[in-house]
Amino acid sequence: MALEKYAFAGLALLAVAFAAFVVMGGGHSNDANVNGATPQQTAAAAPSGSQSGSAASGAQAAGTSAAGTPATQEVSLTATSSGYDKTEIRVKAGVPVHFSFTANGAGCGSQLIIDKVGVNLVSRGNTVDATFTPPTPGIYPYHCGMNMFRGTLVAE
Repeated sequence: MALEKYAFAGLALLAVAFAAFVVMGGGHSNDANVNGATPQQTAAAAPSGSQSGSAASGAQAAGTSAAGTPATQEVSLTATSSGYDKTEIRVKAGVPVHFSFTANGAGCGSQLIIDKVGVNLVSRGNTVDATFTPPTPGIYPYHCGMNMFRGTLVAE
């Protein structure tokens, strides 16, 4: 009888700990940011037409500033069971990037992580977005949660 009391108390303690974990935001949502950086991220659908641009460049200007430079670069990436549809995406450094990500039955590829800019997106068949600015020219690797799918975001 005493052993049953301890077992019940242990299970109750685990249930309370789990509830606290969930309430405190310990679980990941489809726009969770694990690294603590704060790019703007939403789970809204990408505007139609945001998937234009060649596979090599992957970016296009959504508008231009007074100086003629792009105001926002639109980039899209899709994950399938065989990998990402683009393994290299080129953008301009210092210019905001609106990144739309969709995964269609991609397993671990349904998560997209770009460590250097704090992006961590999870798609469950829907399109999820993040807006960030690559601060300097360079290579910004992206990968899935298990590092099986990989690619590079090249900021020039």
